[in-house]
Formats: sequence, C-alpha cells, structure tokens
Amino acid sequence: MFCNASLQIFLHLNIFLEKFLKKISESEFNNNAISYQLYLIILDMYNSKFNYLDITNFLYNFGKKHSNYDGYMQQDAIEFFRILLDELSIECNEIKNVPKYKEIIYTNNSSKIK
Repeated sequence: MFCNASLQIFLHLNIFLEKFLKKISESEFNNNAISYQLYLIILDMYNSKFNYLDITNFLYNFGKKHSNYDGYMQQDAIEFFRILLDELSIECNEIKNVPKYKEIIYTNNSSKIK
C-alpha cells in the first residue's frame, strides 16, 4: 500500500518520534486530526502484542481531508509523504502552549540564544 512505506519511515526516525511525542498529548487534538491518528499508531506500535498495526482510522481521516487518498487505490508514496509532512506541520503549529521559538545565533566559536 502507498502509505506503508511513508509510515515506516516516520515510525523509525527516532528524532522525529522524540520531537513529535514531546509536542503531542491526547487532549490537544480532536479524534479526527491526522496528528492524533498518527500518535495512536505510534502508541500501538510500541504497546501492541500483535505483529501488525491497524491504520484504518488514520487512512479514513487522511482521506476526508485529501480526497485523492480516499479508499485503497494505488497512490504515489512520495506525494503522500509530502502531504503528510505538510499536515503534521500545520496541525502541530496549531497546538497551544508550545514554548516560544528561541533563535540560536552562531558566531565564530560561540553561540547565543536570542
């Protein structure tokens, strides 16, 4: 399936998982949010006793926002990956109470947080 390759990339990028899980909590999204559905997949992956993950709800909610991906037709995995990244960026930037961005200024041999 087109999304399996993309989801496997996400689920095996430790840096992504660390940052994503720090930002997400169950109460910050509605149940239909793509970020929340991905969060549930991550929880299932690490807590499941089964050898498979059920991504039906994730695909359903993704298809509601992006009708090209509604159903089980063959799709381009790279395009899916790009759209998923965009959705995660949009939804994660809508989260309330995110610490303010601090710019790090690098000079010759030192750095300052601005």
